[in-house]
Amino acid sequence: MRYFDDSKIDNYLIVCGFNIKDNQKADIQTYLGAGDTIYCSDKNMYILKTKEIYDINTYSLLGSKTQIIKFNLENGKTNYKAENTIEGRVLNQFSISEDKKENLRIAVTKETYNTQTNSNETNNKLLVLDKGLNLIGILENLANGENIYSVRFMEKKAYIVTYKQVDPLFVIDLSDPQNPTKQGELKIPGYSTYLHPFDETHIIGFGYDTNNDGTRNINNGLKLSMFDVTDMNNPKELFTEIIGNSSTYSEATYNHKAILYINNIMAFPISDYRQNTSVSEALIYEISIENGFNLKGKYTQNTNKDYKKKINRIIYANNGYYILSNADITKIDKNNFKTIDTTNFEI
Repeated sequence: MRYFDDSKIDNYLIVCGFNIKDNQKADIQTYLGAGDTIYCSDKNMYILKTKEIYDINTYSLLGSKTQIIKFNLENGKTNYKAENTIEGRVLNQFSISEDKKENLRIAVTKETYNTQTNSNETNNKLLVLDKGLNLIGILENLANGENIYSVRFMEKKAYIVTYKQVDPLFVIDLSDPQNPTKQGELKIPGYSTYLHPFDETHIIGFGYDTNNDGTRNINNGLKLSMFDVTDMNNPKELFTEIIGNSSTYSEATYNHKAILYINNIMAFPISDYRQNTSVSEALIYEISIENGFNLKGKYTQNTNKDYKKKINRIIYANNGYYILSNADITKIDKNNFKTIDTTNFEI
């Protein structure tokens, strides 16, 4: 069992590596102190742990730091390589990416407490660390006062969405690791909590459509956006799709695993409240640059009497879509979306 200096965490990280092509014993390493975010490339695994720092007298949030631990992956073996601590916190694993030279790109939000205004202030950054986790590049002051809501790295580009009242989409050039540069910025209502690549010059945003009534932000429904980043200096929103209303929500806004994406088909569950009835739906969209978001089909479950019928996942297999809830599995036809068969069960 190993530990890291200055670690004050009372849980354990167990890293197990094995080769699926032979019967050799698994390589098991145990460390004191686990993480809350994991990012893995084909060469390395990174464990991140964010620690919030509070004033011992006022319990005000002074800021946060994130510890990064790097392991090399080779032939079923895991080897500790490097460690560093940076200021700020990451949103999720999409905030992290490794390039072909093993430089680690990471988007963070740094929080500090302003004693004069008695409020937290934020500063968003993009950091570039070399293979030894040493800082070699930094881009600061991305929408100060806002928080990062989604990030997507694509080769030598990064897309970052922040939000407070509008949704700025930042396009960042990472071709020079020592000098990450903001190329373009697009401000639109609402915000994207998940970004999904469509092709090399287009990216899909999934999140909420919002407006501000002068005192607070109001959700108008879910929102799909298609962003055109062909011109990095001038990103555009090509088209959008507003789904439902203020009562509409989806697990996909905070868990990308709720989204099915295959062959430009995007499917996800939503929950809604209509005419005194709670419903859960699986929506299936076909996406193209020419026609935008085209709702091809949907499957609806009434969850008023049985909340277990809330749709959790959509899976494509055997030329059909399988709709999964905690109460049943239903297969629907991929062309007319009619029910083929349903299996009921209890969990």
